[in-house]
Amino acid sequence: MKDKEILTTAVPERFLLSQNHPNPFNSETIVRYQLPNSHEITLRILNLLGQEMKTLVDEKEEAEYHKVSWNGKNNSKQDVVSGIYIYRIQAGDYVQSKKMLFCDKLDNTRFPFSYYVMCYRSEFTFLLLKIKGNCNC
Repeated sequence: MKDKEILTTAVPERFLLSQNHPNPFNSETIVRYQLPNSHEITLRILNLLGQEMKTLVDEKEEAEYHKVSWNGKNNSKQDVVSGIYIYRIQAGDYVQSKKMLFCDKLDNTRFPFSYYVMCYRSEFTFLLLKIKGNCNC
């Protein structure tokens, strides 16, 4: 699969950033978005401190449905650590962000998959477990 792909030639009626899939993920996830008109856009992955981890798209794009993949690597091609990340699109005045959970290894000997999902569903729980030292994801 290409890193970036146009899904169809139909023109969307509105801007939209969809939830990534799969989520949580450990090797690759897909982010879909739609543009109703041609725009200079940026689509970036940020950590919870707002620091840029990866720029997925930074160019002018046509009014279409798009998708792009992210493999959990930063701009320096190094693996990012497991945790919650924000992906943010900006196209002119349109700005939208969503959350995703990257787990570098879904190691059931450390934590079952449901544990990662619980961490993602409640950021407060996730942060609380991190503070108590009970969550290494």
